[in-house]
Amino acid sequence: MTDATKSFSDALEADARHRAKGAGVAPAPAAASEHAGSWELRFRLVNTFPRLTRPLFTALRTTLAPYGYTLSPLHPSHDLHRPRMQTELARVAPEDPARYAPLVFELAPPASSLRIYVRQFGGRAAPDFAERRIDLAGLPDLSALQAILQDYVRCMLQAPVSVAA
Repeated sequence: MTDATKSFSDALEADARHRAKGAGVAPAPAAASEHAGSWELRFRLVNTFPRLTRPLFTALRTTLAPYGYTLSPLHPSHDLHRPRMQTELARVAPEDPARYAPLVFELAPPASSLRIYVRQFGGRAAPDFAERRIDLAGLPDLSALQAILQDYVRCMLQAPVSVAA
């Protein structure tokens, strides 16, 4: 066994011992109750919401395609600790370097509403896109969501023009 393999094995064993020591610790009651009511809403956000809005996204992609743009399907963000999904405007041509900030659908913890905002680099909400909220408990209002998605596309397309001017 090489030294690199041995140190890798040692690191894994040390981590396993460390996790085993913490296994007997019960989670704090506040943390457990915080997520108890939100599991159903999280499921709706990750599974049901994308399925119900798929026809809307398909129609918008069809509208954007002749202009060389597309909209990604709703997908989870990189941070899986927070219940959020996102979509991104993109150029169809793979060699086009244009990148756009994602439109984020984030579950608001105490309520069943989705906070919808454009996430700038660094995680802050973009000031030129007004934050919106929609209710996740019932069926999504597709006409309101369509207006939000169209505003997002407008905001992303106008941002480079205003910076260049």
